[in-house]
Amino acid sequence: IGCNIRQFPLMGNNSSNLMGDIKGTQRIFLDHRVTSIKGIGFWETEYPWFRHWYSFTFKGQTYYIWVDNIQRKSL
Repeated sequence: IGCNIRQFPLMGNNSSNLMGDIKGTQRIFLDHRVTSIKGIGFWETEYPWFRHWYSFTFKGQTYYIWVDNIQRKSL
């Protein structure tokens, strides 16, 4: 599933937060599941599912993707 990569675990129109995207079959290794502060912004208040993220590290920097962008596979 393609997804946006963000500098912080927040939605919204802050273009400096959007860092890029993952397309096609690219893979990342997840570090942590993160939940943002309740009521932190419009999107997180109106759509509570936007409060849940995964972090990952790339070249020493931490980035975030929305939880529903992860395709889960059965083991």
